[in-house]
Amino acid sequence: MRLRLVFAILPFAQSLGGAEYLSAQAGAPACVVRSADAAFSNLTELDRFLTHLDSHNPTCISHALTQLKARFASGVLPVPSDSAFVLFRRFFYSVLENYRPPVDPTATFPADLLDSLAREGLRPVQTLFGYRVSEEVGFLLNQSAPYVSEAMRSFLKLVDSDRGKPFCEDGTLMVPFDNTGDRIANWASFVHRYPDFILHREAAENAHNYLAVFLNGLNNTPLFDESLGTDQRYHWTRLRPEVRAAYEHFIAVPHDSATARLVGGFYELLRANAFNWSEAVPAYQARASLPHFGC
Repeated sequence: MRLRLVFAILPFAQSLGGAEYLSAQAGAPACVVRSADAAFSNLTELDRFLTHLDSHNPTCISHALTQLKARFASGVLPVPSDSAFVLFRRFFYSVLENYRPPVDPTATFPADLLDSLAREGLRPVQTLFGYRVSEEVGFLLNQSAPYVSEAMRSFLKLVDSDRGKPFCEDGTLMVPFDNTGDRIANWASFVHRYPDFILHREAAENAHNYLAVFLNGLNNTPLFDESLGTDQRYHWTRLRPEVRAAYEHFIAVPHDSATARLVGGFYELLRANAFNWSEAVPAYQARASLPHFGC
């Protein structure tokens, strides 16, 4: 699961109007497969098979799953096979980025298309530019569970847990601040437990991104309160109570040592200054080399 939002202008949808939308949404065509790719029997051939599928056509998701499960069932591909699932997951996310439901953004989303997308693990999301699609929470875990390792199942459970509660939007944290600390702990623990996991880098990035928010805040969810000074400019003042409580909750429980040192060091710096802002705060943040996360 990566921490990012995908926004795209929908040229196809915007080029349609009224009744044209209704005729265009009747359903995606059947997934077309090149005959040369149909009989894949190893990871290299699976990669080629998925690469040549149409990532603008959501029905290719279920087609790919059917073919992949058939190879698992026949023993052509070994079980568990995290590598095979990672290839499928990459294709699944390419559909999320490329497919745009051809539905008038001012109209009610058609029930038949909604059902069709649900079968592919997709759900429509309305944006300023029209509809895009997002993944149904639990779809990838449910589809892959019998065929992947315990580590992959644990990874997907963490991803689903995070996506079940939207984290931030427009620079504003959408969960309690201490939930950020919980997410750091979950991902740091996973990274420590499965150092050789195939998606280890992605898991570590998740922990890193949450840690960046924990120590830097967000544009519209800052760590400190602010007040208008005599110079008629706003200045940071005192650490917000919910942020302090989140830090104290985090450091009270043993965590991954590098993460614990960063959070613990920041907390001690703040405590030494009675939890008021000082120039030492941005200096510490700069030394931590954590990017300001945007959403």
